[in-house]
Amino acid sequence: MMVVTIDGKVYTGPTADAVVARMREGGIFTFGKTNPEYMRFVSRQAMHLCGQFVRHDTPENFLHDMHGNRLLTKTELL
Repeated sequence: MMVVTIDGKVYTGPTADAVVARMREGGIFTFGKTNPEYMRFVSRQAMHLCGQFVRHDTPENFLHDMHGNRLLTKTELL
C-alpha cells in the first residue's frame, strides 16, 4: 500500500497499519504517540483546520477518509 500526502510525502507499507505507522514516525508533533493516538490527533486537526471528518477507529477507515477528504492525493491498495 502507498499513500501520497498533499505536500508530496510518500508513505508505504504492506498494510494500512504499517502506512499509518510510517506517517506517524514522520510527524514532528507525533513523537511517542501510538498509531491510535496519532489517528485521533490527525482526525481532530482535520476537523479543526479543514472542517473534515476523518474516522480514526481503524487504519483502513482513517486512510479511506483522508483520501476521500483529499488530504491524501493518491492511494494504492493491495
